[in-house]
Amino acid sequence: MYISYGQQEQKLSGHIDEFVTTLKSKQYPSVATIEHVVFDSAGHSDSFPIMGGKSIKWLSTLN
Repeated sequence: MYISYGQQEQKLSGHIDEFVTTLKSKQYPSVATIEHVVFDSAGHSDSFPIMGGKSIKWLSTLN
């Protein structure tokens, strides 16, 4: 699972961080990998294109 947001998304960041922490603590068998990324100096609109490219690259590294 690839989860990301822009550093400037301050209202969202706490919720996403809590969500990721909860997912990791539950250790769901169907979720083998969790990649949590915060894009520096990015907001919602400009983090989307970055997320698209980086998530595809991350997927290509999985076996």
